[in-house]
Amino acid sequence: MTPPPNTSTGSLETNGNSARGVVRPAAARKQEASDMDDLVSDFGFLAVNATSRDFYGFTSGMSFANLVLTPATLEEIPPSPTRPLPPRHALYAMTQRYLERIFVLLPFFSETALFASINSLYHRQGSDWDHWVLYMVLATSSASLSQGKGDTHHQDALAFAATALTKAERVLHPGSVMGVQAILFLVQFAMLQPDHFDSWYLIGVASRTMVDLGLHQDQAKHATSPDTELRRRVFHCVYSLDR
Repeated sequence: MTPPPNTSTGSLETNGNSARGVVRPAAARKQEASDMDDLVSDFGFLAVNATSRDFYGFTSGMSFANLVLTPATLEEIPPSPTRPLPPRHALYAMTQRYLERIFVLLPFFSETALFASINSLYHRQGSDWDHWVLYMVLATSSASLSQGKGDTHHQDALAFAATALTKAERVLHPGSVMGVQAILFLVQFAMLQPDHFDSWYLIGVASRTMVDLGLHQDQAKHATSPDTELRRRVFHCVYSLDR
């Protein structure tokens, strides 16, 4: 009887090839996982360093301010002449009301900065940001006093807001903490005057801008510098509104 052919060598070679065929994909998967981890780390780094970016628009008529305000506007605020600042005693009373009723809930800026803006504007040295802060505070404070549409406080709120909005193009920027603060001033006003702005949309814009700036990543847990404290304030205010 002829013995069957010995195929063990061929089988070993075949099995060896199969084993090598399994090893190669496993190594490739390990390398792919490593590459993915590196990529995720890179994206995290980009989020933290997003403050250097800015928005220039796609056409000369498009800006970040337009992209924020156009979809958020439900009803245009009636145009009105620039509202002059009230006398100091009246302004301080309105500011104090804001600090006691609204600021304590959403302290996304410092009281010191608010009073510095007041002094700058009364000395005619105020910046666009000073103008925006003070007039939005006055608009929000007036809106909190309004008992119904059309009353004196309602009209004052709209006039102050219209004056503030003349600076919107100069303060609504995506690449800074100040840009998020500017949106939060609009959110406060919209929550008291819901006929004119969609507060939920504005909160969404603030949230996305905040994450893009990396404010959700506390890079210095034990730092106590004013800038770090401000970043934390802004983050917690946006987070509380978004919940």
